[in-house]
Amino acid sequence: PRSTPDQFKSGQHIDRNKLSAGDLLFFRTMGQSVSHVGIYIDNDTFIHAPNSRKNVQVDSLDSAYYKKRYLGARRYW
Repeated sequence: PRSTPDQFKSGQHIDRNKLSAGDLLFFRTMGQSVSHVGIYIDNDTFIHAPNSRKNVQVDSLDSAYYKKRYLGARRYW
């Protein structure tokens, strides 16, 4: 799937304590629905492009901002 909401609806649901490198992480950063996706690395870190004005960066799932916006993870392999 191409869009973030469609990606969130497909794939295998993965519990946060079972994340593996390559799992997609989904967040609600705008409005009421899923709007952002990142790729899990390890040790509660993920890589993502925060917006079109910022470079790709690594963040923590435990950061205050992402912790409260985390919706779930999916695996496609």
